[in-house]
Amino acid sequence: MNKLRLRLTFLYVSAVMAFLAVVGGITYGLVQYYLQSVTDLALRHKMAHEFATLGLVWPKELADADVNWFSVRKSTLPAAFFSTVSRQQEPKAIKNEAAWYPQKEIWLEELYDGELSAIFLLPLNAQGQLIQVQPQDYGVIQSVGLPDAQALVVAKQNTHDLRTVTTSTGAKVRLLTYHVVPTPKTDEPIAYLQLGRVLDDQTYVLDSLITNLGLAGIIFALLGGLGSWLLAGHSLRKEQLLWQRQQTFVANASHELRTPLTLIRANTEVIQRKLPQNADTQMLLSDVLAENGLHE
Repeated sequence: MNKLRLRLTFLYVSAVMAFLAVVGGITYGLVQYYLQSVTDLALRHKMAHEFATLGLVWPKELADADVNWFSVRKSTLPAAFFSTVSRQQEPKAIKNEAAWYPQKEIWLEELYDGELSAIFLLPLNAQGQLIQVQPQDYGVIQSVGLPDAQALVVAKQNTHDLRTVTTSTGAKVRLLTYHVVPTPKTDEPIAYLQLGRVLDDQTYVLDSLITNLGLAGIIFALLGGLGSWLLAGHSLRKEQLLWQRQQTFVANASHELRTPLTLIRANTEVIQRKLPQNADTQMLLSDVLAENGLHE
């Protein structure tokens, strides 16, 4: 019965672990998809502004990304930020509309800088060599070992390329590369624009999520094992009682059957001793004793 209880416990725990694995996998996938989607949207939005700076025509995907960027950013701000009626969340220093709207512009600028500050720009010539680098981006570019040559090849064929690369330093970078028509606005013609974002922070978030999901899985597995053991014991309680009664009945029945078998053996042996050894009935009595021995 304990073996059956262990099997039921293992079955329950397996079901719990399978459920946790599915939930954990879906959670991880959704978080990863969200982080990548936000990163890709920010890269396209930043690329659209670089196109505008160089006087280039926006491709449709960049124009859509620019619209979606502000749509998403607007949805993440508090309602009072956009409301001209409610002032519950309005800073006390703002006394009128003339002060309110400039404050909105400040918030928008801070939000813009915070979202896009992690993105660096690589303007490249036709040979894939850096033309100029912003001072704040130089350290990041040197540390991750860019630009990525393979992305330039694909971008030249398809006008653009979006990929996640692992650089020679082991850093994961999300890269958006566009092949552009050279422009006379710079000292050296720009053939490629490559925007990148180092994914160390996102990797840390995803690794932490895996760790937390693993710890939660272990805790739930232990709790599920204990609960499954108790549940299996409760489910088998009636069966255990019936099994014990059956064993008692079999033991009693065996005892009751053993008594007449013993009497049969004793009487047969007495008869055998009284009959001559060469009597015809000796063989028959031996068969009776042998059969009786099988049932004792």
